Amino acid sequence: MPGSLAMLASSALRSARICGTRPSLPLRDYALTELELLRRLEATGGAQCRVFHSVGTGVFHPKLYILEKVGRRVVYVGSSNFTRGGFLDNIEANVRLEGPTGAPAVEEANRVFTGLFDGEFATPVLPEFEAGYRELQDMVRTVRANPTVPELALRFHMAESLLLGRYRARVAVGRWLLVTSPTNFEICMRERVWGRQDEAEVRRYAPGDVFFFHVTELGRVLAFGMFTGSPYLDPRPLWPATERGTFPWRIRFISLGLLGLGIPTREVLAPLRMAAPARWFHGFIQQSHALSDADFEALREAFEAALRRQQTDRFR
Repeated sequence: MPGSLAMLASSALRSARICGTRPSLPLRDYALTELELLRRLEATGGAQCRVFHSVGTGVFHPKLYILEKVGRRVVYVGSSNFTRGGFLDNIEANVRLEGPTGAPAVEEANRVFTGLFDGEFATPVLPEFEAGYRELQDMVRTVRANPTVPELALRFHMAESLLLGRYRARVAVGRWLLVTSPTNFEICMRERVWGRQDEAEVRRYAPGDVFFFHVTELGRVLAFGMFTGSPYLDPRPLWPATERGTFPWRIRFISLGLLGLGIPTREVLAPLRMAAPARWFHGFIQQSHALSDADFEALREAFEAALRRQQTDRFR
């Protein structure tokens, strides 16, 4: 075997791939991941580490280990966490598979791992990530000490969503303003899906792209979200029929935040357009479109501040 991984004492490592001397580790996040351990691993020059955020998804629970040999892979799938208990002390059950690199079973395991590690829900351990993550860890301790206070758990989920959204806002391929009516906004949020009339339009969106919903008539941004998965065709009517059609080309998303009153889109962006014509906003919200980095960041900061105020007021 071209590389090895030392035994590590951690209660949070859930999946590992060892590629020569370069393991990659996506982690289920209850904010239990030991960042110091991840830093030590990456400092060796032989590891890449990421934290997986179960935002808008089911619980992340795989224990998947892929060991890469020359031309072959060994896969372990089972119940063992990456801990002393998981490997030595506990009663565990694991299945071992071995075969050539291209063998269907081991290739499927590698596909699953790569999809998680490179997917939109995983974040690398960057210095700017740590402060937000430490906040999550403090919240978890508070929740456990006060299990009967629902506000605390809601605050944790909000903070994790915003942490993921902050990272995706920096690295996403696209940042979007989706313009829709109040009725269609309600349908989008209920179904967690956005639609376009033409395939070319929906394929502009990529998994991990982030967006804001601007709701016409209100003139406000009400939701922050992230696209997930690939675009698909579904001809079934979902939104009220219009002369443009039924918007059959669709893509799913998760909500990273929802405001009751929203933030005023024009007021937030106006300071960035001091020399713009008086009617600039009318053209700006005629249709959905990509946002500049500056516009998106201004909306994100205003939205995050409003969401935190809303959370505080809700339980006051």
